[in-house]
Amino acid sequence: MFDLNEAEIIARKEVLKIIEADPELVESEVEEVHLVRENEWVWTFAADIPKLINQGWAPGAITILIDKNDGHVLNEEEQAGFHKKYETTRRKIGFIK
Repeated sequence: MFDLNEAEIIARKEVLKIIEADPELVESEVEEVHLVRENEWVWTFAADIPKLINQGWAPGAITILIDKNDGHVLNEEEQAGFHKKYETTRRKIGFIK
């Protein structure tokens, strides 16, 4: 199992890759990576982009999910599966109707 510090380092590297790959993003406009939430499966990190937040974008950030078991960055398909599983769990215990 990875720890939070290792996960944050991975998230920072991933954010830098995303910035480098997107010509519309400027590194100086992206805030520092921070932990947004966690559960038993993943850590969710975000790097806010104030310009996008001010324009009304939601989330207005680069969001990275890190698997707690092996430290890999969840791809889009894994993220969709995670969110479905998470919502189902919350529904079963009564948080969502």
